[in-house]
Amino acid sequence: MPLTQRERDRRWAQKNPASYLCVMARHRAKKLGIPFTITPADVKVPAKCPILKIPLVIGRGTKRVGEAASQDAASLDRIDPKRGYVPGNVQVVSMLANRMKQEATPAQLRAFANWVRRTQRK
Repeated sequence: MPLTQRERDRRWAQKNPASYLCVMARHRAKKLGIPFTITPADVKVPAKCPILKIPLVIGRGTKRVGEAASQDAASLDRIDPKRGYVPGNVQVVSMLANRMKQEATPAQLRAFANWVRRTQRK
């Protein structure tokens, strides 16, 4: 049985993670009207999320409208969102870490971490 286009794309992404992340980021940059000057050489893809220490999975994002990407999917984060996708301003993290970073303020993240430490003791 021949592979679907989605499966071919997923396999390509797994073999070319930095290129895949750049392609996806280029589309977002165009949509958002922000700078995009990185190349795959600017994107270092670690085995684990540097923030949450969970293994990263490549090509498990979503391309279908309304679908949520997997929390362990590799995600290209703009360290300073205002600067866009430019060399030195990107890092690969998990989708979960990237969402946490974009949704919560530093004060909210600290408050959450403090709450976890107080209430989740073993």
